[in-house]
Amino acid sequence: MSAISKPGHLLFRLHEKRIASDEVIDFLGQMLAYHPHRHLVVVMDQAPPHVSKKTMGYIEQQRRLHVFHLPKYSPDWNPDEKVWNHLKHQELKAHQAKTKEELKILAMQKLQGMSQNPRLLRGLFFRCCVANLFG
Repeated sequence: MSAISKPGHLLFRLHEKRIASDEVIDFLGQMLAYHPHRHLVVVMDQAPPHVSKKTMGYIEQQRRLHVFHLPKYSPDWNPDEKVWNHLKHQELKAHQAKTKEELKILAMQKLQGMSQNPRLLRGLFFRCCVANLFG
């Protein structure tokens, strides 16, 4: 899961298991805490934990949180997909990790580097969202 929280910032978490509503709610809470005085607009796909009754109930209770869900089966519109694709095919291309733990550490390092590269993030967002409007 990742979220582009403002131009040039990437908040992310890596999970070793499939996420559920509790992880989504915790991540949304982390974003609200990261921006304590701002309204947040979050775009999510319609994965079951994103649209569960528990998650939707949490979202409805957050005055500063505005969530919009992408249409089903629309990965081209999802900035997260662009982040993971870049990580997999560019940052981790030909990696030398030998264990799952080494790969997790390397992925974390690469994501932290990506999070400090506003130009890259703007490019990923542009390719995801703006280019698709005119493509």
